[in-house]
Amino acid sequence: MFMPYSKTMYRIVFLLLIATLNACSGKGTSDDTAIIPPQKMQEILLDIHLADGIANREGESDNSAESRTITLYKEVFAKYKISESQFYTSFNFYLQHADTLDKIYENIITEISKEQAQIKSETK
Repeated sequence: MFMPYSKTMYRIVFLLLIATLNACSGKGTSDDTAIIPPQKMQEILLDIHLADGIANREGESDNSAESRTITLYKEVFAKYKISESQFYTSFNFYLQHADTLDKIYENIITEISKEQAQIKSETK
């Protein structure tokens, strides 16, 4: 059953995960300095959050969930043809531009809510 949590809780968990993965990541190339546009970043973050949900739903242990998360993140980066470094550089940029990041997350929450409503209507 879906347990609703506040937007702040999701952001805190996501930011901690990003900080952990960022600490483990290598250095990028000069092409990695380009900031991902807001619309594309929104799509990427939505997929990242879905990847988090998949990895943590299926996990037997924390280590296997972490391993699945890293694998799923790499798949998201490949889907959008970005590097891990470019994602983290862009995410850090948006952290410094809170108004834009808030708008991105408002749109993500709206999109997730629409998908939940559609799933609920299909299962009735």
